[in-house]
Amino acid sequence: MDEAPGVVVRGLSILAMLPFRARRLALRALFGVMDLFGLVSIEAADVERIASLLHAPRKAARRIARQNAFVTSLFHLEAFALSRRPVRGLVADCAHVATDGDALLRWAAGQPAIIIGGLHTGAYPSALAWMLRRYFSGRRITILRSKPPGVEEERAMARLAQIGVEVRLLYVGARDSAVEILREQRRGGVFVMLLDLPGSYGRPAAVEILWRRASIAAGIADVSALCRCPFLLFRVESGLRRDLIHVEAVREVPKADEGSRAAVAAVIARFLTRALLEAPAQWLFWCRAGEFFGKARR
Repeated sequence: MDEAPGVVVRGLSILAMLPFRARRLALRALFGVMDLFGLVSIEAADVERIASLLHAPRKAARRIARQNAFVTSLFHLEAFALSRRPVRGLVADCAHVATDGDALLRWAAGQPAIIIGGLHTGAYPSALAWMLRRYFSGRRITILRSKPPGVEEERAMARLAQIGVEVRLLYVGARDSAVEILREQRRGGVFVMLLDLPGSYGRPAAVEILWRRASIAAGIADVSALCRCPFLLFRVESGLRRDLIHVEAVREVPKADEGSRAAVAAVIARFLTRALLEAPAQWLFWCRAGEFFGKARR
């Protein structure tokens, strides 16, 4: 995700200290005022991209782009809240998160090792924190990253520990990352990965997203095969009053080969396609869609 401008950062850091619904309603009011005075920037390229990929009229695409700008602001707000809210406040915030996959998550919590793969949708950091606290408390949790963590992320990890969620970040580009992953797997690890990444992130696989040729990174297939453990998929829909975590598809990968990687990539692509059709404004990567599809044409 791109960094928010400095003045926005200061404003969000103040709102982040408020309770869940209060801060979101305050953000919505602030966003509405900014939009009224033309201070909400909607890139024409994003509108064109959304219209093209979703086969939507320009007016509808612009509405989705505006909603997406709000969701992006909400993402930054909740990232600040996760790292700066008092511990008691973070626990209280958990009452505003729910899931439609309770049975599946309970099953996953009972596995010796499990991989949780998510999309860049909604306010996923805070929703993920709730999921880990609710279902995987006491487990060793490793978030696999494609780049080293930043200061705010390190701060958020420290705060999670205070509410009973022990999380470590592992940079998969490190020399000994495979050894570290296997070590955590033997200890009954829970691995978290973000899946909707373009093929340039490594292990590219050709897929269809929104019935167009695309390329995504399918490294989760190799991690699953390496650890000999299944993975499940989740995405988040964030609103003013609550976050809803959608959970789907448990998969197992027998071996790390091209066939397995292609099959897993197809599952991720279908999951992403459904997310984009059902709640397009929630996807935080519209600004990077060109990296998946290339230049979109109508």
